[in-house]
Amino acid sequence: MWAKMWAKIYYLCNMATINFILQGNNNPTKIYVRFRDGRDVDVKAKTRFSINPENWSTTKGQPKNLKDAVFKKLNHDLDNLKNDILNHYHNTSSSELINTKWLKDFLNPPPPEEKEDVIPDGLIDQIDSLLSDKSTAKNILSVKSMVLSYKMLKNQ
Repeated sequence: MWAKMWAKIYYLCNMATINFILQGNNNPTKIYVRFRDGRDVDVKAKTRFSINPENWSTTKGQPKNLKDAVFKKLNHDLDNLKNDILNHYHNTSSSELINTKWLKDFLNPPPPEEKEDVIPDGLIDQIDSLLSDKSTAKNILSVKSMVLSYKMLKNQ
């Protein structure tokens, strides 16, 4: 009984926190997200959102005028981002390192890596592969027909 109660208290006390902050006074300036979980995790990254610093409440970490439709939508988007980051954090495997790169990769996923060209094994397959390059297609077609003719004569 006590173990369950202590586990619940530990979870509530050590819950991850997310704050939105501004850096700079330019108009508009980017909104940064700061993610903290205890003493071990304290990372910050730039979001895709920006705002005029005059319309930002530094104490609340949100736009000042929530009656305005634009600021209301921005605040809604920031709340959704906060929930998405928390869900991603809780779904992350314990072996993965939580650092600034982790947060940046979540906010702006890296493009997928390009697959390396696989060189076909057989000569005919290599020729077909080279045919996809239109600049060499004319020369390759004649060589391909010669190789096919040779193979047919050899098999007879």
